[in-house]
Amino acid sequence: MKIGILQLNSQLDPKTNLEKIKSYASKIKNEGVVALFLPEYFYSFSAQGSTPFVDPLEDICQLARTLGVFLVGGSAVTKVGDRLYNRAYNISPNGELLSYYDKINLFVCNLQSASYDESKHYTGGTSQTLLTLEGHEDFTIGMSLCFDLRFPEHFRAMSGRGANVLSIAAAFTVPTGLAHWHTLVRARAIENQAYVIAAAQCGVVTCNSTRKETFGHSLVVDPWGEVLIDAGASEEGPWFCDLQRSLIDDVRSRMKVL
Repeated sequence: MKIGILQLNSQLDPKTNLEKIKSYASKIKNEGVVALFLPEYFYSFSAQGSTPFVDPLEDICQLARTLGVFLVGGSAVTKVGDRLYNRAYNISPNGELLSYYDKINLFVCNLQSASYDESKHYTGGTSQTLLTLEGHEDFTIGMSLCFDLRFPEHFRAMSGRGANVLSIAAAFTVPTGLAHWHTLVRARAIENQAYVIAAAQCGVVTCNSTRKETFGHSLVVDPWGEVLIDAGASEEGPWFCDLQRSLIDDVRSRMKVL
């Protein structure tokens, strides 16, 4: 299955971000991509306090129709009642909502340079999401967002339910990325003997007068732990890779850990 992984430096304005993604349409089409994996906050890096709040779903569905591919894993802040969720959407090429995943493990961290507490703004999700794409039923995709990466039980539970591709859409900070990103992403691939598709934010964005820099380094890692794609620290755009079910089966048959 041919997939694309998109690294972005998303800003606050959804229209700007969507137009940037659409600018890659011909490249994505020429590669024959089945599914495009998007990063966390691809729609808008932060919709906290936006007035009026814009529901992202129709824009994302239209993006899928424009690109003509499955959109997987990219998140947008979504309001349900009076609560905000960091929600990853899975959309078919004809713009149909297939499923969504609300980030379960909200980012709480005190660094020397800054402190973060997503629970002040968002409500955590309560259930996992697995996804199978029509015509590619050999692959089952398990969903996660950013800080979920640090909870291996989340991924092992999805593997136990049949996941053999793990989506990790992220917007890692630079300090935590330098220390942990590559190690954690490879570990999730190795211990679950699954492909990991980790689409990430890169570059700088200013939110509420605060400068935020993300780590980049979108990764595709195979079931043996080999890094197939590393998009680097700052370059935006799509990268492409073929996922092979035969490799998953081979690794799992040679070393039985699941």
